Amino acid sequence: MEDGTFTYNTSSDEENQLISVIYYTSLNTFTLTSNQFIGEETYDEDDVWESIEEGEFNHKTAIYISSIATVTSTENTFSYFNYNEYGGVFFIDSATFTDEGSTFLKNSALNGGVIYC
Repeated sequence: MEDGTFTYNTSSDEENQLISVIYYTSLNTFTLTSNQFIGEETYDEDDVWESIEEGEFNHKTAIYISSIATVTSTENTFSYFNYNEYGGVFFIDSATFTDEGSTFLKNSALNGGVIYC
């Protein structure tokens, strides 16, 4: 994906539990270049800390990536992904991930901060 803007959306698992904003699985390579990923811009640091302390999460993660050989992120912006359980921006399962020149702004999670793998 290149030169796009992606705003808050959702996907669910088989039990209808919210997983992520974007979900990718079973690809050989996946490249993100010069995109903007924007979560919930109603970021409130006190609310984030309260949700973490109480174990209440809106999502498991923002971007779930599984079984992809190589994931490359270059000069993307990821902002306002909060209230996540695993990885404020990425939950990476069985993939090699590299990032160069991206900006991460006001993202948080109980486990993994920006990336959980």
